[in-house]
Parts: sequence; C-alpha cells; structure tokens
Amino acid sequence: MLVVHAGVWWSARKQLQSGYQDFTTFYAAGRILSSGNSSRLYASALRRQVEQEFAPQPVSQKGLLPYLHPPVEALIFLPFAKLPYFEAYLLWDAISVLAMAVAFQILRRHLPRVRGEPAWLLLLTGLAFFPAFTVLLQGQDDMLLFLFFALAYSAMRGESEFAAGCWLGLVTFRFQIVLPLILRFSRPA
Repeated sequence: MLVVHAGVWWSARKQLQSGYQDFTTFYAAGRILSSGNSSRLYASALRRQVEQEFAPQPVSQKGLLPYLHPPVEALIFLPFAKLPYFEAYLLWDAISVLAMAVAFQILRRHLPRVRGEPAWLLLLTGLAFFPAFTVLLQGQDDMLLFLFFALAYSAMRGESEFAAGCWLGLVTFRFQIVLPLILRFSRPA
C-alpha cells in the first residue's frame, strides 16, 4: 500500500502544486488573516481573489471550496501563509506525519497489543492506511485531531479529567465530532 500511495502522490504532484486539494482552504484562510482581513474570512469574493494568487484553477469543478471551519482554526495556518503554497502544503504534511507518530507513541503505552511493536512499524502501518493517506494527500487537519484525541485518551487513562477536558477542548475545531464524546463522558455534578 505504501508503494501504491507513493505512486498516487507522484502522479498527482502537478495538481497538488497547483492547489488542487483541501489544503487551499486553510492556506487561503492564513493568507486572509496575514493581510489584515480577518473580519472577511468567510467572504467568498475575497477567498476567490486570494486563491487565484496561488491556485489559478478552482479546486473543484464547481469552483471555490468554502472555509467551513471555526475562525480560531485559521490562526494555526497563519505562519504557513508566509511560505509559497506548495512548501506550506509539504510542511503541513510533515507536521501531520509527526502528529500521527506522536499519537501512536502515546497510544502504545495504553494498548497492550501494540506496546511491543516498533514505533517505525506503527507509523508505516498508519501511512499505509488509505484514510490516513487521503488526509495527507488533501492536506486536511485530521492528524491534529487524532493527536489531541490520543492525548485526551491518555489523560483519561491516567485519571486526569481536567487534562482530558483541556485536550478535548482543543478538538472543538471539529465540534461535531467531539460534542457527542463530551456528552457521553460528562457526569452530572
């Protein structure tokens, strides 16, 4: 699967360099913040103008991908706006792979079946997993989500409810995923 994924990435590299992936929404959000237009983060005309600067072809056949994330998440991508688009995408993917590796390392301590496995094998297994590859190919934010969930799980296993709550609080950039978990684990006072 790793060889197949490498082949897919290689064949898609021209499209990736042209901004034909989901990362364009994050990068454009960072560029909008860096230009001082934070109040217009969701303005379609401004997003189109910003995306035209680094991705002249629309990401989808229907045109511009909307920014469907909370405004606070755009702050994460502010430093990336200082880099050229493809370099920012590659850096984000590197950070995502690092987040996945750290999450696996954290989870190894709590999962007996994988505790004895080498860390590099877990990382390669994760990279061979098609949904993880798709997240990296598209430049999505799910590996950050995975890391925060791993940290929350570790904190819950260590009976540190406050720390677990803090980690889950950071996951609220995907509130539709974390809200059911918070409701499930909350106890009446």
